[in-house]
Amino acid sequence: MVYVGGLLGLAALLLWLFSIIDVITAEEADCRALPKLLWLLVVLLAGTVGAVLWLLFGRPQPARSNRPPDPVSARFPEYDRPNRAMPTDPLQDEAFLAGLRERAAAQRRREAERRNGQRLEEHSGDRREDQPSAGSGEGPDDPGVDAGISDR
Repeated sequence: MVYVGGLLGLAALLLWLFSIIDVITAEEADCRALPKLLWLLVVLLAGTVGAVLWLLFGRPQPARSNRPPDPVSARFPEYDRPNRAMPTDPLQDEAFLAGLRERAAAQRRREAERRNGQRLEEHSGDRREDQPSAGSGEGPDDPGVDAGISDR
């Protein structure tokens, strides 16, 4: 039981020290509910209770944007990089986009040609199976049919 009390006391002391340092390093304008100096006094004089009050009611909140989240940047966080390349010259941007369009069209053409080639191979394979094979007695090249004798 002594260890539990000692661990709780140590946790309370660490929380109190963290809160004091957090109050000192917080910006004056970001503190909520009370001025920074009053929060420091509350944490120093009230101990663990003051530390908990600081964490719940005085600690600055992370900055939140008023605009709704962009669905593209939510899926692609690389768009949120601060120094990401942005087009500065509209003509260069148009040339880049035209190049992208040309490349996409070429890729579509190659894919269509590849698909057409596969279809042709499939159909030609079907025709080979439908054609009679040599020696089956069904064609003019069959050795079983006498080419010199007619049915007259």
